[in-house]
Amino acid sequence: MSHTKYTTRAFVLKTKNSGEADKTAFLFSEDFGLLRAFAKSVRKDGAKLKPYCQNGIFLNATVIKGREIWRFIEGECEEFSHLSFPKRRVKEKVFGLALSLSGEEEKNYRVFETLDFFVKKIEKEENENLEALEVVTVLRLLDALGYGKPLESFAVSMEGEITDSDVLNTKTNIKKLIPLINESLQATHLVVNKKNFLI
Repeated sequence: MSHTKYTTRAFVLKTKNSGEADKTAFLFSEDFGLLRAFAKSVRKDGAKLKPYCQNGIFLNATVIKGREIWRFIEGECEEFSHLSFPKRRVKEKVFGLALSLSGEEEKNYRVFETLDFFVKKIEKEENENLEALEVVTVLRLLDALGYGKPLESFAVSMEGEITDSDVLNTKTNIKKLIPLINESLQATHLVVNKKNFLI
């Protein structure tokens, strides 16, 4: 029995080892939302899919939907970004939060777009603005998923590219915004890992 292949742009939010040589990849895809996809034998030396099962990368992922699970079978990535440790840490937190808040197979283009704008912005952002960029992104994720509070008064746009103005306005109001965000995260009952809360 043949299965249809789907190719979709996706972020690898997280990967988890499975069995002796397999991995489970949590992909946030443009077309299907969050997918839990099984990658067979990917941890073996020379495995074709191995470079594409790395946390945090953006790629064209080819997947097949089985009866019970998705299978991750092919990947294509134009380039692998090399971020500094502080930027990798912020990216890991944002992706971890997106994973915690998203339901599987629930397409949400605004979440995908938010992650896309975040990744593009963090590559050129100064380290001193990383906390503000993280806050802007989390605000957008909460808003896209219906968990955000009305925050129009803070002059942070919820759609479009993340601008320098968004980051600077957030930086100015960060002490007021962080408690509101943590309150919203706690109210979801979905974020159990305290490291995903903003301090």
